[in-house]
Amino acid sequence: MVQPTPNLISPNIGNYYVGRGYLSMKIEGQDSEYKDMGNCTKFTFQVNPTRLDHYSSRVGVRRKDLTVVTQLDAKMAMTLEEATVRNMQIAVLGTPLESATDAIDIMGEPLIYAALLFTATNVVGPQWNAVFPNVLLTPTNAFNLIAEGSGTWGTVDMEGDVQFDQETSRFGWLYTDSFDPAS
Repeated sequence: MVQPTPNLISPNIGNYYVGRGYLSMKIEGQDSEYKDMGNCTKFTFQVNPTRLDHYSSRVGVRRKDLTVVTQLDAKMAMTLEEATVRNMQIAVLGTPLESATDAIDIMGEPLIYAALLFTATNVVGPQWNAVFPNVLLTPTNAFNLIAEGSGTWGTVDMEGDVQFDQETSRFGWLYTDSFDPAS
């Protein structure tokens, strides 16, 4: 069966998707270009606006008459499988030791900011790429140095707090292959 072609207009079963892709990272103050983060088995992005409701008390039963947004917040979560120096640097909030290319000073950098680039590679549905120019990365789970029982694949789990970027005046952007992110 031939896969339906996505066209970003509904209804169209070609717009159903099975997400796949890879993440690249540019660590602030350390990298001049994006570098691949290796195999990523989970990458989620969640927008969390804070809303303030107003209710009129002019009638017997209060009625909501206005909702405003008072704060914008967004988080991402990712699970990486490759224990590279760069991924481990975030897992331990570390900095690379100057004396070696494969050594990290544990807890040498409590705040690690990076730009993240998601490149979609899915074969089903539209390919939505994403750029997040300013993300505060934090480890979320313990890094297992010894696997239990017969063993499991190790992971490096982290969370990203998406920050507003002053340079681009954006939190980030999504784009399909028809958009040129350089323009």
